[in-house]
Amino acid sequence: RPLRPGDTQGIIGFFTFLILFNNLIPISLYVTMEIVKFTQAMLINNDFRMYHAQTDTPAEARTSSLNEELGQVQYVFTDKTGTLTCNRMSFMKCAIGMQVYGRGVTEIGRAAAARRGITLIDERPEEVRDAEVAFYDPHLRGVLAVTIPPGVTNAPPTMIEDLRLKQQAEEFFMILALCNTVVPERADVAAAAAAAAAAAENDEDSSPASSPSDNDGAIQYQSASPDEDALVKAAREMGFELCERTPQ
Repeated sequence: RPLRPGDTQGIIGFFTFLILFNNLIPISLYVTMEIVKFTQAMLINNDFRMYHAQTDTPAEARTSSLNEELGQVQYVFTDKTGTLTCNRMSFMKCAIGMQVYGRGVTEIGRAAAARRGITLIDERPEEVRDAEVAFYDPHLRGVLAVTIPPGVTNAPPTMIEDLRLKQQAEEFFMILALCNTVVPERADVAAAAAAAAAAAENDEDSSPASSPSDNDGAIQYQSASPDEDALVKAAREMGFELCERTPQ
């Protein structure tokens, strides 16, 4: 039978009721959700798979209001400012002319291999691992040292290829050394400025300034980010040192 005017009003009133009262939930549901989230936070704190053995750091749930969103995470993107990292940059590998150089094992590579059950061995010497620039590749250093012997007019194809790689490597490290905002400073100039500032703050009866150290004259880099500092120091290690920056 066709709908009567009263039926239409009843249907409209029903959906109006749903719209007006859809945000009303039992107060007991809030209590239940808080108990569930608190229990989940306790499980996270005691989850052995979230324990980092190297630093003896277990997982710590500082808040339980985001538990339900953890299951929606598919990708994790991190920055390089130290928010989620140690803010320590180390030049380990580089790609020049479709060729990858560097024999070091990065933390990312070590973690990826561990997930596959593979143990990677670091081929770098012990002194290189602890050095300020941990880059190690004898082949790249050999490429940069390639020269044409005197008296050779027709170089063999292998030497020509080495010279091509050398040119690419020189351009690469030249760009690393120059294309940045790093400011080089002489150690003696920086020490003199620091001594002058300290003398201005002290009284006339203060002790005399210390004598220059053995590192006077060495170049120190002042950078706004640790990644630029690592790149410039790597270029210096390979023989391309940023000595001065002029306005031109």
